[in-house]
Amino acid sequence: MKFPRRMIVATAALVTVASVAGCAGSTAGSSTDLQFVTDKSWDFEKFSAVSKDDIDVSLDPAYYADQNAFQAFIKQSFRSNKAPGLFTWHTGSSLEDLVSEGLVAETTDIWEKAVADGDISESVKDLYTIDGKQYCTPISVDDWVMYYDKRTFSELGLEVPTTWDEMMTVADTLVDAGIAPF
Repeated sequence: MKFPRRMIVATAALVTVASVAGCAGSTAGSSTDLQFVTDKSWDFEKFSAVSKDDIDVSLDPAYYADQNAFQAFIKQSFRSNKAPGLFTWHTGSSLEDLVSEGLVAETTDIWEKAVADGDISESVKDLYTIDGKQYCTPISVDDWVMYYDKRTFSELGLEVPTTWDEMMTVADTLVDAGIAPF
């Protein structure tokens, strides 16, 4: 997946500022290297190269393929001086746990600026909001496109859905007709 350069730079700047401002993690290498731990299999070396060129901060990524090992490492690292400067995490109750323990930095000011600058939509903010404050920043925000088969829709008398509920009704109709909807 190719990300627009503006989004990459904005996200890199957001996560870097958030982690430097509020996390007491260690960094690897020089002062411009930020230790980064992730459970994603994305190519963060390329992301790091863009970040290094644009804001003079590079990532020193460590990858975890096993979700349980990744979460255990992150949680344990906060009990030591080995916490990474930056890491990926999931929203929802996983994030709430870290916030309730005071382990992650509040990023409300960063969110307000990013939304005001048009770098990210206001609607995304709710995913990162706990008790009215924002924590973390998205690593990417993607708009997914869906296609449909006009012939199948016509044969089944279906209209193109414009809401989530309509889409789920269409999906149910397709399933009933023996067609995989997604």
